[in-house]
Amino acid sequence: MVLIRTAHPDEFRLVGRVTYEGFGHGSSERGEPTPERLALLMDAEARAAGGDLLVAVDDSDMIIGTASLLRADSALSRQASEGEAELRLLAVLPSARQSGVGLDLMREAITRARDWGAHALVLDTGPHNFRSQRLYHSLGFDRVPEREALPSSGGGPLAVFRYRLDDPEGVAVRLSNDAARRSALHFRSRITSDPTMTQRSERMSEQNSGSSTESDLFDVWRVETRDARRLLAVVLTHRIRPSESEATESRAEQRSPLRSVSVLADVADPIAVAAESDYPDAHAAIGRLLDVLTHGGLAVPARERAGAVPG
Repeated sequence: MVLIRTAHPDEFRLVGRVTYEGFGHGSSERGEPTPERLALLMDAEARAAGGDLLVAVDDSDMIIGTASLLRADSALSRQASEGEAELRLLAVLPSARQSGVGLDLMREAITRARDWGAHALVLDTGPHNFRSQRLYHSLGFDRVPEREALPSSGGGPLAVFRYRLDDPEGVAVRLSNDAARRSALHFRSRITSDPTMTQRSERMSEQNSGSSTESDLFDVWRVETRDARRLLAVVLTHRIRPSESEATESRAEQRSPLRSVSVLADVADPIAVAAESDYPDAHAAIGRLLDVLTHGGLAVPARERAGAVPG
């Protein structure tokens, strides 16, 4: 059982160490940070002063993860505008990864930012940090390329994400986890009237029930109402495997004069089917999703994108 709480002042030094190790430093996983970066990672007290320093503790009250929820006027905030909250320096000890600790920290940050009265929670991450990007998409964060101006340490601009807190009746797009894929694919197959598309959904459903290698071939995106999570539409996209990322970036650079960040999926042939023709917000959300996924130059021609989304 993992508990998320605010760090105590006498824990600040330990939280700094957890942040340092959570980012892979102090081991063969990653080299040493620059002096400026090291000071940022270790100075948990400054992060606590800027908002709410969250920690994840296990059954023995050992700190195994941390995240910094910052107000927009904090000196450490770099993406938040007035009225927004920002999440920075989410870190989980290597020994506690893949256990849902990062997800727990994210959910608590969303709850606390809403309690502050913030209208959105924003964050950024490295353009090649696909694991984190997939987590943010699964929670309903939207990628906002128009705000991506700050450079990352590895090259290219930082990828910026935003979670809206002031629109409970609005539409969210979430990347489905493995457990949600089958229901989403069944939904997609049930509502389509095109036999070719139905067969394609059925093939993907069969792939999903097969080996993990097969199910890694595509992603399923759920377009749903934000609070009630009523499923409105499904978008299927081919997934880029990690080994393909460099080749994909090369193709994107050749096809677009605007060198941008890497993308999660090659959507040259997306499938999008909305359940409600009178739910325009769903169609708008699909359009935004396709624009974000094609942000790296893997653009879908406008006529194809219009044909993929029912009017």
